[in-house]
Amino acid sequence: MHCDLQIALAKAKYDAGDGKYREAVFAAAASARAAGDGARLARAALVLASGGGTSDAILDPELVELLEEALTAVGEEETSLRARVLSGLAVELQWGREVDRRMQLGREALALAREIGDPEVLGLVLARSWALVDGSRPYGDELESLMDEAAAVAREASDLGALASAVGNKAFLAGRRGDGVAFAANLAEAARINDGLRRPVCTWMDRNDAAALAAFTGDLEHAEQLATEAVELGRLAGRPDDSIIGSFGALLFQIRGAQGRSDELIPLLEARIVAAPDVPTWRLALAGALVESDRVDEAREHYFWLADDGCANVPRDIEYSVSMGGLALWSYAVRPPESILRDVYERFSPWAGNFSWTGPTIMHPSDHGLAMAASALQQPDVADGHFADAVALCERAGARVYLAHAHYDWAHVLADRGDAAGAREHASIALDLGTQIGMDGPHGVVPRAQSLLAAL
Repeated sequence: MHCDLQIALAKAKYDAGDGKYREAVFAAAASARAAGDGARLARAALVLASGGGTSDAILDPELVELLEEALTAVGEEETSLRARVLSGLAVELQWGREVDRRMQLGREALALAREIGDPEVLGLVLARSWALVDGSRPYGDELESLMDEAAAVAREASDLGALASAVGNKAFLAGRRGDGVAFAANLAEAARINDGLRRPVCTWMDRNDAAALAAFTGDLEHAEQLATEAVELGRLAGRPDDSIIGSFGALLFQIRGAQGRSDELIPLLEARIVAAPDVPTWRLALAGALVESDRVDEAREHYFWLADDGCANVPRDIEYSVSMGGLALWSYAVRPPESILRDVYERFSPWAGNFSWTGPTIMHPSDHGLAMAASALQQPDVADGHFADAVALCERAGARVYLAHAHYDWAHVLADRGDAAGAREHASIALDLGTQIGMDGPHGVVPRAQSLLAAL
């Protein structure tokens, strides 16, 4: 009874955003361990694995160890509890190097949940099924199908938390394929459901998502306001600093990049790399901020850390396309050896026709990065085809920031080729869009386009 109360207290603290929920979880786990009770040990561990994990891009060794212990403790019997633990462990391993094991555990969890037929368990596993995909290949259709199944199961079981999670994931999948209307509609539906749940962590996630949508459509001032509000909401919800900083950092990177103020992020990103030198997303972000701030020589160290040895340091997780997209996007400025250029282009080519999804945000269209890589490879016709596709996708999605960026980079490449008329046309469009949105920071589209037009 004492252990049950400890588990219930840990869950209540987690749901209420009490900052001591982690301490409560490990206290409950210790009681279960002392009693030799594997089921209660698993239930305690699952409090920390009830969502998307606790670390947000950084492996949590203590939680992994606890989940591994719980998996052994529940044994091989095909139960709902085992499916939950398998799924929780797969989610947490997302941030580590055990890619094949992570996918295997996720698929085993899904198969077991489907066999058991418990709608609550199946809904949970499905909502987190992004952990079972191979990120090195396009996963949109597979994940969309899984989220449709998750939403249907959640509705049937009246599980509003699982439903909100599935609908939120569907929103970002819609944004990724360029359906801006569905992106906004699904986020609004998820927020409406979460509002009724009255859970602080859900309020925090909804505010982050609203900021991502505002940044995607080019409402930069509102996006920054929402992202800043989310930081305080995350603290009130008791979220770990890594989680709060991870989401806020992704949003601020998008916003400052759009404004032309990426240089302001460089000290923060450098500090994150010192704290977590092996996390690819921070390296990628710093390389991008340095390139966008005209500090290309400094960017090369981080670019090559990711791109060398066949992109060995780019994990095959759900952010794979983001990392490859960054390497492609900044290749025209960095000018790596041709072997790396071709490798990046070939690895990233299957992602053409979509935006990249970072988790908290939607980033540049893949074709924009492919256009820059093709330009660096001196393949003008291929590059122009990708630029045209990027522009069309941004126009369809209502992604005004990325549309302005695509037009400016196309103008830049055309000017380098000696096509002054074409460069002038695209630079003028970029200047008009950038002025409307507020992309007028020192490294923004507005001053860059003005400078280019003056030189033509």
